[in-house]
Amino acid sequence: MYEYAVVGKGLIGSAAARYLSQWSDAVALIGPDEPSGNWSAHEGVFGSHYDQGRITRCMDGSLAWALWATRSIAQYPEIEAQSGIRFHYRTGGVQVGFTTKDPNSNLNRAERTALQLGTAYDKYSSAEFRQRYPQYHFGDGLTVLHETGEAGYINPRSLVQAQVKIAEMQGANIVRETVMEIDTGGSAVTLRTDGGQTMRARRVLVAAGAWTEFLTGAKLGLVPTPRTIVMAQIDAAEAARLQNMPTIIWYEGVNNPDIEGVYILPPIQYPDGNTYIKLGGALFAIDYPQSASELNQWFRGSGSAVEARALEYELRRVIPGLRTESVQAKTCVVTNRVDTNGVDVGVPLIAPIGAGKVMVAAAGCGAAAKSSNEIGRLAALQLHRMK
Repeated sequence: MYEYAVVGKGLIGSAAARYLSQWSDAVALIGPDEPSGNWSAHEGVFGSHYDQGRITRCMDGSLAWALWATRSIAQYPEIEAQSGIRFHYRTGGVQVGFTTKDPNSNLNRAERTALQLGTAYDKYSSAEFRQRYPQYHFGDGLTVLHETGEAGYINPRSLVQAQVKIAEMQGANIVRETVMEIDTGGSAVTLRTDGGQTMRARRVLVAAGAWTEFLTGAKLGLVPTPRTIVMAQIDAAEAARLQNMPTIIWYEGVNNPDIEGVYILPPIQYPDGNTYIKLGGALFAIDYPQSASELNQWFRGSGSAVEARALEYELRRVIPGLRTESVQAKTCVVTNRVDTNGVDVGVPLIAPIGAGKVMVAAAGCGAAAKSSNEIGRLAALQLHRMK
């Protein structure tokens, strides 16, 4: 019998397991490893953290997100030191938006939180930024906030590996299988996996990302949202030219008819040995998956051609003259959350469900990777305090 079981070996689940295993010697972390080979032949679940680069930053228009990021980033050095695994890369990061006195604009809200939390940044007009960094072009009349310090990117694969390694060092049992059934009948929770194992735990945290509702059967207002990302392969000379590239978030003023905006990561080497610039955004016209099978089918596909074309157009607009070896599209899923009126909530759900023996931590809203340690800590703390 486990005291705590965490279902979902992703960014939030692995962080929660690390904290729970500090407080208990009877912890299980359950979730499959990343599928090897071609995703199109994979029959199991997927994880959007199967990647080498996610933007990390403290600046955010939401004070809650800014706090979660700041607290998580403060723990990066300890996690790297304990695990011996590096995952944090300081490149700086820019956010681009309208030049306006409107206090509710994205940039003005982000600047307020930066001032509240003491986040280091510089402020430029888009013309001033172009003079300092001529490789990168944004629209005229915009404002650029350049966050320095700890801003940059994390390797989410490596962060999960680090969290799992520390949890295992602290005594957690790592079960590399997929939970197929959660039975809350009786005094404990029974979990059954695709490998034929049956486990029991007094308390369970489900951090299964886009699969959380499908697994628990609970109506939680989660909205798995398909996204297409673009991977632009570049050669060594182009990577050297862009070696000081910051991460980029540009949503206000993009004015693309197909996508709301873009985020762009600097050149990163991937496991195939090639170097890529990754970018994504938010397609306006979305077909939402209605079942776990539809979600799996999306991951096995090649994404939206419309979204991919729009993203590549914006990439070449931001980095004029970019020389690419190849450009390919891949799939991703963002889990958003809405209230009972269908209004986007914009923050994760950490709450008990059912009879109180099971909790969920879900809805990263496309922003949770950098903040996953703090979100996992809060979920673990709430589970630990459940009676």
